[in-house]
Amino acid sequence: IGQSSPAAPFAAAALAGERAHPGAATLVWASSGHHEFLALFTGRRLERWVVGVRRHPAELPGWRRPPGDRSIVPVDPAFWRSELARAGADLLVVSRWGAAGELWPIEQQWAAAAGWSWLVDQRDFRIYGVPAAAGAPGRVTPGSAGGPQPASHPRAP
Repeated sequence: IGQSSPAAPFAAAALAGERAHPGAATLVWASSGHHEFLALFTGRRLERWVVGVRRHPAELPGWRRPPGDRSIVPVDPAFWRSELARAGADLLVVSRWGAAGELWPIEQQWAAAAGWSWLVDQRDFRIYGVPAAAGAPGRVTPGSAGGPQPASHPRAP
């Protein structure tokens, strides 16, 4: 992917994430709104599972929201951490589009406040290692973190 491609920053961050934490991993994705090149984070051998987790029990997974829904739901860092554990998260990928003036998503603030160390720090991406206590035991089957997956999802049960 050329440096002038819109995918270039995503590709650079995905590659840096693979180098920092090689092999299979479960990545939790948190973005201020850009998900176009999310597939790059599945790894060159497609051994990485990229998921989103809810930040509040009332929050619907993005694919279940009506088109254009920008409803605001409360956020709960303790609930979010429990969802990380249910997903068995190894890495947290946060992104923003700084050139457009976007701020980091709230998950970046929670990770920094908890003292999690980042493995990758780029202008619009940070990849944190999720401590075992926050993302380990309680792994769930694909599709159960944040509700059932759409039927077209390749890892759907």
